[in-house]
Amino acid sequence: MARKTKTFRDATSARHAYRRASAISVREVEGEWRIEFVGEDGDGWRKKALRLLGLTGLSGTRFRDGQLLHLTGKERKGLDEVHPLLLVEDLSPVDGAPTLGAVAGPGANFLWSQIRGEVRRLDVDTLVGVHLVGPARVTIPLPFVLHRHHAKA
Repeated sequence: MARKTKTFRDATSARHAYRRASAISVREVEGEWRIEFVGEDGDGWRKKALRLLGLTGLSGTRFRDGQLLHLTGKERKGLDEVHPLLLVEDLSPVDGAPTLGAVAGPGANFLWSQIRGEVRRLDVDTLVGVHLVGPARVTIPLPFVLHRHHAKA
């Protein structure tokens, strides 16, 4: 399940933090991360969008071998890896600064081909990200935070 803590008080402060955060490389993100959604979802838009994308029960991501794998399901029952995306180190359409992007690969369905996720480093265990949609890459006003998952021994 998505993390309930609040790294940011609202989506605007998260978007500002994204612009100030530093770039991170593919190698540095390897591993598992838990997602924290930022901002209110009063009309259920986020839940509907996740269902449409096949991400019901999204709990985080796993970065491995140059890919982002979405993790769905319950941790105690085992997480499923779904909808792999390719990682690219490039410049963001948001502000032209270096970023780590996640894009659909060849053969992806239309919905996934229209989405680009981007993350930057807040600190060693925290990333802040934004989603961009469509050919003009318009920023969706729902940023997210990823927290490094430290497996219990």
